[in-house]
Amino acid sequence: LLKGRGWNYGVNVMLHKQSGSLTGWVSYSWGRALRRFNNPEFTGIYPANHERIHELNAVCAYKFRNWDFAGTFIYAGGLPFTAPDSYYISSGKIITNYGEHNAYRMGPYVRLDLSATYIIKKTGSQENGINVSVYNVLARRNPVMYRLHVTQKNKFAYAPLAFMLRVVPSISYYHKF
Repeated sequence: LLKGRGWNYGVNVMLHKQSGSLTGWVSYSWGRALRRFNNPEFTGIYPANHERIHELNAVCAYKFRNWDFAGTFIYAGGLPFTAPDSYYISSGKIITNYGEHNAYRMGPYVRLDLSATYIIKKTGSQENGINVSVYNVLARRNPVMYRLHVTQKNKFAYAPLAFMLRVVPSISYYHKF
């Protein structure tokens, strides 16, 4: 556990449309989260593990008769991580020598989700409907973390690890009361 000081600063801008058939918002954030540790091994200032310098979010909803259509788009700059400089095998185990703390960044996170909802029946405070949605329509393999593994005898690969499913479709029936 490292102890130290941190600085966070940034700017957020948002446009929001709340009335009419077409509603939604767009927001952009630029920010830094920096850390300095009281440890002789970690001299200097490093980005925090959760720092995403750029983030763009857009949400859009459209109502047309008994239909509700919606979409969400997310772009986020990659998270910092500490990559290994070298690795070797000793007694059958992988030994890793890491480079500078949080000196590398994962690829950007990009996702588009779409949905369509049909309202079958609406009476008073009750509503029945069906929803069809698709998570990650663009089928991007967004990196979650990096993993080191042995590919062949004494050969290593250091590659991003992503969720197993690229696109997740769903269909549901609902009843509000």
